[in-house]
Amino acid sequence: RMWVPKSTNQMAYGKKAEEAVLMSPEKRAQVNSRQRKYDAAKRKVSPNRINKIKNEMHQKIDQSMTGGPFQLRRAFRQFDRDASGLISLSHFRATLKDYFSMAVSEDEITALYAVYDTDCNGGIDYKEFATLIMEPDFVNVTQW
Repeated sequence: RMWVPKSTNQMAYGKKAEEAVLMSPEKRAQVNSRQRKYDAAKRKVSPNRINKIKNEMHQKIDQSMTGGPFQLRRAFRQFDRDASGLISLSHFRATLKDYFSMAVSEDEITALYAVYDTDCNGGIDYKEFATLIMEPDFVNVTQW
């Protein structure tokens, strides 16, 4: 192993050392493109509207869950339609529109998804789902 000082990592990757991730130029371009798409959607949708959609989504999830924190995985599966372990934007959109029958625009869905896809990797994994989407309902869940 080669030792590299923290400051070198910060300069090389333009992030704090704990956030520094090695990315290929193609991957970085994808992340930057996704970030621009998210920013554009957030500019078109007000924060109040995003919160309203978020609350409505929580109500729909609560209606479909009856067993408490043990149903957390089941709620994740509602969104992760291909069982890949990640909720993509298209699966998020399909769940909100088809399963929950929510009347939301593409920009509203993208803006809400941007709130949850904080690392802009194009997917929400189970831990992100539990901590970001379900956090208000399951604040005491400590095992993933």
